[in-house]
Amino acid sequence: METENISVKRAILHTLDTVGRDGLQLSSDCLEVTTELQNFIRKHVEHIVKSDTAHKCHFPDRTSDIWKWTAGISADRFVEYTSDAARKLYEYMEPIEEIPPADLLFALMAESGLEYLAILKLDYKRGYTHFIKKDEAGGMVRFRVNPRLLPSPSTRLTDAAVIPLGSDTADVIEKPRKVNGSLVRYFSSVFLETEPEKSNIEQISAVTKAISAITDMNAGEDSPVRKLAARSAINAVLNDTGKFDIGQIASAVFDAQDSRSINDFSERIEAAGLDMESTIDIQEDGLFRRFSVHKIKARNGVVIQIPDEVFTEEGLFEASSAPDGTVTVTLKGLEIMDV
Repeated sequence: METENISVKRAILHTLDTVGRDGLQLSSDCLEVTTELQNFIRKHVEHIVKSDTAHKCHFPDRTSDIWKWTAGISADRFVEYTSDAARKLYEYMEPIEEIPPADLLFALMAESGLEYLAILKLDYKRGYTHFIKKDEAGGMVRFRVNPRLLPSPSTRLTDAAVIPLGSDTADVIEKPRKVNGSLVRYFSSVFLETEPEKSNIEQISAVTKAISAITDMNAGEDSPVRKLAARSAINAVLNDTGKFDIGQIASAVFDAQDSRSINDFSERIEAAGLDMESTIDIQEDGLFRRFSVHKIKARNGVVIQIPDEVFTEEGLFEASSAPDGTVTVTLKGLEIMDV
């Protein structure tokens, strides 16, 4: 989806104030779709569809209320369906203190000939402003706390979804909340009634954890140095392909003759729902940068950050392991800029 090409057809805002006196306030009419509102919605939709923390969620059997509403939504029933959806979420939220109150913004959108429904939960933010109290002498400016400010376009929402109309999938970002002592993905599992796949971040974490575990098991005292080499190999694949290609990463990290490690790696990632043919399309530059710098943390509090180009250039970085488990790190050719 090219978010800059999104055209917002209709939008409506409902209030889900579970802790204040406003309670559930369902709007009877749509918002005026101004340029400012269009830009606000586009930015928040971009945070969803171009996020590595978003989940691709599935409506498993098309029995979800939300799926039925999106499948049948139209201009003349937009207010009715969004009101029903807002009421459903409010009734779940109301007894659970851990779920913050919010306004719920629905937007019917079009892009490249396809239609979408965006559902944005706008959690209230505490902010400050002023008010002017006028009297016979003129006026007095007073300081005021506003506990119900809405997030700005640059703020990443904690719970939101973009649903292609008529599709069995949705792009969802969410924050699990504690419900009856357990963490629950209430937005995807209860409100939307969907089943989430792992996000890009979760899939990459499963791969790096598998590599780390196998390295610890096989490398012994050289494990810290071998882990740095593995991260550097991952960075090389990312730079070459622009993608997190699991097969290529396995080939770069493990010796081709080390069938035991390769088979172990394959089994571990299969347990996470991945395989050697899987490719993860990274959305955010920050995830690329994560592998371009290697961080070493020691028990005595020493922290060393090493750019991958320093790690890979011969003669600049050396690390050797000792039998007692300690590691000696040598950096050469440094031009000190500041201390």
